[in-house]
Amino acid sequence: MTADAYTMLSNALPKYKVGTGFYLRDGDTYSVLGVLCEIAEVTLNIQPPRQIDKPTAAEKPYLGVWTFDGEICVLPESVAAWAGITDRGFRLSKAFESGNLDDYENL
Repeated sequence: MTADAYTMLSNALPKYKVGTGFYLRDGDTYSVLGVLCEIAEVTLNIQPPRQIDKPTAAEKPYLGVWTFDGEICVLPESVAAWAGITDRGFRLSKAFESGNLDDYENL
């Protein structure tokens, strides 16, 4: 993760209701990666987040969940590239939950 993305994320976290859920955003609760998506949405030209309120057949299990650039659980590729993150999954969330951020540049 780049130092700039890390600083923006660290500064933004207190402004959000952050949970430990599976989704980037579910209702008004965000994962750490979801907060990063919110920051990137302002910085990048990606689709604004969309709440699944009228789901297609495939989306029915995700009613009320938000999508960021088409993703619901992992960082969109555009956000990961902007933030300098090579692992789009849950390693970053686990690092924030554990407080082990000493090696954030390698996330």
